[in-house]
Amino acid sequence: MNKHYNLKRLLIITLCTVAPYLTRANPPNLFEISKQLGIFNTLFKEIQLNFVDETNPAELMTAAIVEMMSTLDPYSVFMNEQDIEAARLRQESNLASIGAKLKIIEDGLLLTETYKGGASDAAGLKAGDTLIEIEGLTLIGYQGDITTLLSGPNGSQVSLKYKRSGNIYNGNLVRNDIEPSVVPAYEMLEDKIGYVALTQFSEKAAVELDQAIRKLQNQGVSGLVLDLRGNPGGLLSQAIAIVNFFIPKNELVVSTRSNLPSQNKVYLTKNEPIAPNLPVVVLVNSRSASASEIVAGALQDLDRAVVLGERSFGKGLVQQQKPLAYGTQFKITISRYYTPSGRCIQALDYRNRNDKGVAAQRNYSEFKTKNGRPVFDGGGVLPDLIIEEESTPGVVRLALEQGIVFNYVNSQKTFDPFLKDNEILITDAQFDQFLAQAKISTASDSALVELEKAIADEDSAESLTASIRALGDALEESKKKQIKSAKTAFKQQIAYEIALRLFYREGLYQYKINNDRIIGQARQLLTNNEQYNAFLKKQ
Repeated sequence: MNKHYNLKRLLIITLCTVAPYLTRANPPNLFEISKQLGIFNTLFKEIQLNFVDETNPAELMTAAIVEMMSTLDPYSVFMNEQDIEAARLRQESNLASIGAKLKIIEDGLLLTETYKGGASDAAGLKAGDTLIEIEGLTLIGYQGDITTLLSGPNGSQVSLKYKRSGNIYNGNLVRNDIEPSVVPAYEMLEDKIGYVALTQFSEKAAVELDQAIRKLQNQGVSGLVLDLRGNPGGLLSQAIAIVNFFIPKNELVVSTRSNLPSQNKVYLTKNEPIAPNLPVVVLVNSRSASASEIVAGALQDLDRAVVLGERSFGKGLVQQQKPLAYGTQFKITISRYYTPSGRCIQALDYRNRNDKGVAAQRNYSEFKTKNGRPVFDGGGVLPDLIIEEESTPGVVRLALEQGIVFNYVNSQKTFDPFLKDNEILITDAQFDQFLAQAKISTASDSALVELEKAIADEDSAESLTASIRALGDALEESKKKQIKSAKTAFKQQIAYEIALRLFYREGLYQYKINNDRIIGQARQLLTNNEQYNAFLKKQ
């Protein structure tokens, strides 16, 4: 009886789903929508009535919805009640952070970074520590939502047990709401050139960037490097406010276009700029996305800044979160955004996919900046001056993914041997020590293990096993040679990790400022007014 009642309720929901289309003057594909919903309802009913085993309607429906959403684009997702509750707990304003980045591992929770002045930092915790107990509850094999164990009111205390270098320690942590700044570094470089890094477009992005720029102005800044490399984006409102720092009031920053006229919007600057004449170079790379691309694209289109670096990621889609029945929600792409010249920097066309489901690359079209310079859509923001970052060798990326560099730095009892005149220096001897410890796993390693298992029952298993192990030894030797060939890149990553441990995120950026050739190129450009202005003039 319950099964038939649920099916009846599903049919009512289906009718309610179709009903809104009837209110439109020109309902789009109404017959096709009704037809497909009818097929789905019939199939769902027959599965419930006829499948040999008992089914879980919620699991079946969720699987169908998730698969359906995956055919749209990666940004359109369905969230059930559990997903929403987990997100709420993470975002609840009265639940304070413990001031650290964490990673779930077999032994508990590994601290991969602590924030300066945060709760973990104040409690003496360091990157590399592993939390193994919270309030007496062991984390090894814990199946619940760990965020609920860590979260709590600001000022509340939580007891911890953690492991460091094989030793077990007890500690108490007082939760606070200190979060890392989204402007981890701003500094006056040589020749009165200012540098500011922005890591994300959170609610405080514009305020923090405003403060940094004003402090540099008080020091007599003559040009600004705005570093958006690796910035994944965030709030559109913050991107508009930041463009407004450099652009006069009532200028177009970005517009959105959708199938629904109500979703079409135009966003203009609202205030007078704080730095209307300050020369600006914006740094982007392949990981600069969304709001970062709005800022870079708008300043480029309005000929207000020179964009330098690599082509940006290419996300020109806007999402909106909408409620559904029974406490569920979904986030869906509702429109595309366009820079002032009229270009959409979206790189992938999810409407057109190949037979493997891979989205097609959008074609490039030419547009004009305010001064008549050619710019192109269809693949992120193409810099005015392209300077590729040194590519990270594959063996380095693999080592970072597997925590090889992190574990090596974690194994050091002191970082004094890596410091010379308060600068981080990785010697060849220290690299050799790293090389001896580095055990990188590859797909070939897994394949050899499986092959050894597969031939275990063969008559010639012993000789074949010996050959496989000899091949494994050769593979290890090959990996060592690859690591040696990437010595410079590995030394840099080791230095990054040590800087993060010793001097927090702020110190890491300081190290990068002193050793980054792209920042150096931007500074040189800003000290050459003729070259800088030439980029902004019609070609």
